[in-house]
Amino acid sequence: MNIFDATKSVPADLRAILEDVKVALDGREVADRAAIANRDAIAAGGIRIVELEAASAVRDAEAVRAEARAAADADLKAEAVKAVKAADKANTELSDVRRAHERRIAAVEVLSADARAIDATIDDLKKRLTAAIAGYRKQILAALNEDLLEACAPLIPVIQAAMTINGQIPDGGLARDWLDCAKLISPVDYRAEHDHFSHHVRVRGTDLLASQDPLPALPIGAMTVLQELAAVSAALKRHQPFTIPKLPRPQAETPQRSPSEQRRYDEGAERIRRSEEEFDQRAERAKQPQTPEERRIGVLTFGNPVRRSRLHAVAPKNSARDRTTKVWATSMHG
Repeated sequence: MNIFDATKSVPADLRAILEDVKVALDGREVADRAAIANRDAIAAGGIRIVELEAASAVRDAEAVRAEARAAADADLKAEAVKAVKAADKANTELSDVRRAHERRIAAVEVLSADARAIDATIDDLKKRLTAAIAGYRKQILAALNEDLLEACAPLIPVIQAAMTINGQIPDGGLARDWLDCAKLISPVDYRAEHDHFSHHVRVRGTDLLASQDPLPALPIGAMTVLQELAAVSAALKRHQPFTIPKLPRPQAETPQRSPSEQRRYDEGAERIRRSEEEFDQRAERAKQPQTPEERRIGVLTFGNPVRRSRLHAVAPKNSARDRTTKVWATSMHG
């Protein structure tokens, strides 16, 4: 497959960075071992210096005593010379150990500087390696995309046919929810969206199962079946429960009035008209302002001018208008 071939083909820049990283890591390991050995040597040198200082002090004291005895006795001169040589040897060894100890202490900073330089190199190599791996990853993903396109080629007509049938089947289609989720996102330039509340990840990008070609036409037999199914389903949706039809009401014929009935009807209508005119006139007079004399008469008559105005303005139950309306209705129906 293309993905395996792309994986085996390592870019030259990535190969060079890998070699540089190995060298830098080996150098850092050597620096670590040198620093540890130098630390142990410094600790041992400090102990050795203490021991040599004590031994040198003893040898110096012995040399001083030997030379003092030899000054009084010539036979002890050889012993004094021997003691002086031992003291000189102890001092020389102490000096050598001290100088070596000082060099080891000075080497601490040198080894630290070397290690820090290697660390800086490793940090730079990390960035370069990350960029090189990103390019290597894109190379592999591009090969994977080619493999997926080849694998999806036979699937695209199947998905297109399912979408065609899905649009023709009533009441939910063929498998609309499944078709909405039937996607294969390309591994090249995809986007991952993280939902911090549900912790779900939704991947968006180019759908390798999608096609820009128009949906295929249905065969004649399939089209006939689906059209019949759609027609029957639409008819069922238009279906209404049975209800008994309402019979039309017969229109009652209004009997013709006799001359005497017509005369009574006209007289009643005239009485109603006059009663309504009188009622309206009284209501209009009640709205007009009263003179002081009218208010005085009203107080003497009714005790309260406000009550009198209300009596004139508001028609009581079974008023003249109600009575005349009843007369009108009675006359209208004979």
